[in-house]
Amino acid sequence: MNVQNQFHIHPARSLQDIDTATALITSYATSLGIDLSYQDFNTEISQMPGNYSPQNGGELLLALKGIPTNAPHPDNRSCGCDCTYTDPDVLGCIALRALSPRVCEVKRLYTRPQARRLGIGRALIDAVIGVARAEGYVEMRLDTLPSMRGAIALYKSRGFEEIEAYYDSKVPEM
Repeated sequence: MNVQNQFHIHPARSLQDIDTATALITSYATSLGIDLSYQDFNTEISQMPGNYSPQNGGELLLALKGIPTNAPHPDNRSCGCDCTYTDPDVLGCIALRALSPRVCEVKRLYTRPQARRLGIGRALIDAVIGVARAEGYVEMRLDTLPSMRGAIALYKSRGFEEIEAYYDSKVPEM
């Protein structure tokens, strides 16, 4: 199935959604080839959705194959539906967490290798920007590894600019 233009963004609310997002974020971490313990990654995973829950000012979004028939948005990209899906239907994820009442951070953008270069990462970024605006955030931050050139280009294309580090990152040598 060609997934281009045949996917939607789904907020992670059910236990299946949270488990699916957790599995994707774990795949993301594995794909980096570095130890994320400096970010307390194991605690993050064990407490999902944790800081990414709407109750904590966050959000966790999944990209799923298909267009739901009950999608409320005219772009057919975002849904509030109770979707039924299987693992091959899951294309990617993104997370948002609050840093302060007015500042949030994008985390864990990941698309499965077979779903890359189809606009899914862009759609996830755009969706999380929309969530942040709706929640009243006025500034959005993110960090990424210098080796992730494709991600950096995507972020810049969506209006992000390089800034000084906003926390003490202890990225291990690669």
